[in-house]
Amino acid sequence: MKTKEILVVGAGIAGCAVALALAKRGIDVTILTSPFDQRFYHAPFIRHESLEEKVCDLQRERQEHLSCSRAHEQLAMLARQSIDELLEPNYLVDRNGNIDIHRCLQDQLKQHPQVEWISHHSVIELLTLDQHSLKKADRYKKPACIGVIAYNHETQRIEYYLAKETILATGGAPSLFPYSTHPSSACGGGIAIAYRAGARLLNMDQIQFHPLGLFEKERPCFPLPLGLLTEGGKILTSKISPVEVDLSSPSFLLHQLYDQLLKTRSEHLWLDLTLLDHLALKEQFPTVDTYCLNHGFNIVKDPLPIVPVAAYTCGGIAIDKAAQTTLLRLRAIGEVACTGLFWNFKEESLSVLESLTWALACAEDIAKQANKFIYYFPDLREGSSHLGASSSIVEEDWKFLRQTMWSYVGIHHDRAHLDRGCALLDQLSLLNTPHDLPSCSIEQIQLYYAIQTAQLIAHSVRAHGTFINCSARSSSFFQRGATDNMRLIAT
Repeated sequence: MKTKEILVVGAGIAGCAVALALAKRGIDVTILTSPFDQRFYHAPFIRHESLEEKVCDLQRERQEHLSCSRAHEQLAMLARQSIDELLEPNYLVDRNGNIDIHRCLQDQLKQHPQVEWISHHSVIELLTLDQHSLKKADRYKKPACIGVIAYNHETQRIEYYLAKETILATGGAPSLFPYSTHPSSACGGGIAIAYRAGARLLNMDQIQFHPLGLFEKERPCFPLPLGLLTEGGKILTSKISPVEVDLSSPSFLLHQLYDQLLKTRSEHLWLDLTLLDHLALKEQFPTVDTYCLNHGFNIVKDPLPIVPVAAYTCGGIAIDKAAQTTLLRLRAIGEVACTGLFWNFKEESLSVLESLTWALACAEDIAKQANKFIYYFPDLREGSSHLGASSSIVEEDWKFLRQTMWSYVGIHHDRAHLDRGCALLDQLSLLNTPHDLPSCSIEQIQLYYAIQTAQLIAHSVRAHGTFINCSARSSSFFQRGATDNMRLIAT
């Protein structure tokens, strides 16, 4: 059993940002990373001008009408300070004006003496007073997180980590759908783990989709700008059959492309840019051109395979202005968390600013508390040090889960589809719910958490009667505690 000062789970932009902010305040930080931690397009393809423009917009108090006013106020107040502190010392901007934010943060972290990296670990459960303390009286105290139980993929053993504060930065759940802009591991495991421990969730029905994603088999889909269509790009069902689409609304376009996929029963559609002015196209969309060339596509010679894609999880673990969850000593940051802010996915730079801002606020709050409180660590009930053997059926269940989410809980659905989807997910959950986590393999545990997150999303969509689309439509919050959430799932 190992004791750490601050434990950060996840090494994406949010995890690296909060770790750096803490280290800059003289606090020892341990970053626990998974072998599945993969970063894709988010960091390298944020344009410097876009980031600066959004900061100016925030300072002019242009607020999305669905966003929480206090959350927006914090974003407007701290966005510039977070950039100055976390990015400016080591800015990395490429020739196209894109900022590699993730690399910028990581380079600073790797040089910092107060940062420890622990790789190839997957969190399988949070340590809490009521569930893991040997002292019976601890179950009557306020619910609190005291660390994590993690699986070491190299030694294939279970390890226990105690921490004064645990920060989840594990990412969202877009990869519960077969077409996603995220790596396949982004299935909301952190959300399910926090939910299992008793943390409150918000807005689980709010998943954003993007109409155009560059399709690559078994790889995350790169989001393509809708400007490619307004400039004259054509959608094809095959390489020669054009489809008329409505460009008046991203939502209409999204539903049309989804319906075309179902109608043609094809793996993807095509986007033809070959008739456009080649030089103007490359000049106007340099990031798209560079990415396509690096991945074997030539936008001026060949049609591009495209699909609608799940892009961002707006809901998640409910947090306050300091990233504190409803579970003491547990914080969450990034896409795994719900701050109360909403925007269209095209405002991608805002999600980065949100992560940087809450990282700064979280670090400042922890630094204030570090010398004021005595953190209690109880003796723990320790279980098995090994997990069970893997099952060959897991891969098939993964495929079934993603197809169920796509067909019944995805872009276009009605009450009948939602009822069917919820029933299928509930049945899948019954078949995969472990009697005891250590008796399962790490693959089975990850599948179990993904199914649980999918259930939360599906039942939330059905309860609120909302449609998941490319912009957050509903301002209603999923304001039920963990007990109410479980009751909702059981219906």
